[in-house]
Amino acid sequence: MKEIKFIIAEAEAEITKLLGSRVKLYLRMQADDESEVVPDEVFEAVELITGVSKAQIKSPKRDRKISDARTMFCYVLRNHSKLSLYSIGALVGNRDHSTVIHAISKCVELRNANDFFAPLQRVYTHLNLLMPNEK
Repeated sequence: MKEIKFIIAEAEAEITKLLGSRVKLYLRMQADDESEVVPDEVFEAVELITGVSKAQIKSPKRDRKISDARTMFCYVLRNHSKLSLYSIGALVGNRDHSTVIHAISKCVELRNANDFFAPLQRVYTHLNLLMPNEK
């Protein structure tokens, strides 16, 4: 079942790449929840705000800038999509679900740091989302 969801997410990404914004709008309209996002929208927002490309987010590189962008991507998708940890891990370079859990918890910890929070807030603003309240 997890593999099917991953295949669907990848197919959506490829269709969006081929057909552009019309498909994104359709996928957005099909979402059950207004705050649900499509992975490609998050990739684009993170790239725009951080300057880290989709290919770099998927890469095995562990530079701070790339790692922070990957962390933001995982955090936004986990909070605003119905994708499983497994599916999110597959989108960021076939990483294990426990790596995604670590990225999300790291994002929660770093939200208080201005150098991390400001770009994360801009990603949320770009996607027209509200940041979740964390304890």
